[in-house]
Amino acid sequence: MTARLRIFISSTDALCDRMDLLAPDEQQRAHAMPHARRRKQLCAGRALLRLALSEGGTRAPAEWPLRLHGDRPQLDGADAPQFSLSHSGDHVGCAISHEARCGFDLQRHAPRSRHAIANTYFSADDTRWLEQQPDFSSAFHQLWVLKESWAKASGTPLLTALAQACCRPRHTPNAAATHWDAGTTCLSGTLTVGWAADGPVATTDVKEWHDDGFSQRTPCWTRWTLRSESDSPQCAT
Repeated sequence: MTARLRIFISSTDALCDRMDLLAPDEQQRAHAMPHARRRKQLCAGRALLRLALSEGGTRAPAEWPLRLHGDRPQLDGADAPQFSLSHSGDHVGCAISHEARCGFDLQRHAPRSRHAIANTYFSADDTRWLEQQPDFSSAFHQLWVLKESWAKASGTPLLTALAQACCRPRHTPNAAATHWDAGTTCLSGTLTVGWAADGPVATTDVKEWHDDGFSQRTPCWTRWTLRSESDSPQCAT
């Protein structure tokens, strides 16, 4: 069975003041946060998630029974949708699916030593592949969001995922088949978005929050094969 993945994004400024969309316990948690930037991210992220869950339905955003599992919100019940949240810089986003476990990540392109980070956390196969790409920065951000998305979807610790998640574009020769589906795109030139799902994804919808509603976006996705290097000793290069 193929899955449908719905992705929603917003600026933090657009939703950080929408306390009315949050449940009482979320409002209390936000008010208790000493740092304004983290408080804005929490409020915007939870508001976006609740708006996304209610999009196209009849349940009010504040009525979704989210509970914390560790530091992450989740919904109980066999029929509850799967979702994943992310924030970076002045953006928040989430992915939702009723058919597949999913992970989602977005990364703002900020000044940092990408070569050093890749050499420290990625596998030797990954760093060799990155050095072969015409745009190292673009390729680096794509690998990063894919690895973090897979970590969220699979429950793998992030440092393990950075070293072991093997991601290659589907057009790469000899790229191995896998039950994990994945995709990346770049929005607004400086924001890379990625997702991973534990089964084939047929459709990927993207909506962005503006003012008081969502608007449809139609980005061009790069699709990837994704697997763990523990299942295979070497990535295709």
